[in-house]
Amino acid sequence: MKQIKLGNTDLEVSEICLGADGIGSKLPRELAFQVLDRFREGGGNFIDTANIYVRDFAAGYSLSERILGEYLRSRGKDSSES
Repeated sequence: MKQIKLGNTDLEVSEICLGADGIGSKLPRELAFQVLDRFREGGGNFIDTANIYVRDFAAGYSLSERILGEYLRSRGKDSSES
């Protein structure tokens, strides 16, 4: 996948950004991990996330971001992200 500079920074991100607003609702954890694996294998490294995506107000956190965190911890950080 083509990589592009992010604005006026030195960061390079994939040309395609994966939206994470369905992770934890439309995409359960196991399926989300599969989608994230395919995205990463294809060269993706840019994910749109926010703490309001699939927000569990009673628990005080975003289920989407919690699942993304679990994914990154379980799969390890990409060497380009150091």
